[in-house]
Amino acid sequence: MNNRKQKQPIDNWRNNVVWFTASSHVIGIVRVEEHPFDYDDDGNLVKNDFTGPYKYYIGIGAGYDEQADFQRIRDWGAKYPRPAGDALFNHDR
Repeated sequence: MNNRKQKQPIDNWRNNVVWFTASSHVIGIVRVEEHPFDYDDDGNLVKNDFTGPYKYYIGIGAGYDEQADFQRIRDWGAKYPRPAGDALFNHDR
């Protein structure tokens, strides 16, 4: 059971995504505010393994609807390393 849809929405989502273009789609890295606890793939409540308020996810979007691509990557994207995400978004926490 994957409960990633319980993430908090980000008010200004356009400032929380970086896009890279490919031949037939886009690759996005999104920054997401997280709760200190999350669910693992089996539905068990676990403490997140980070020390700050943001997590990052990477995924592929269709490239037609930026907000829909953002939401899809936020909900179903692969985890992206926090130090790399902080550097990419120039976030110093």
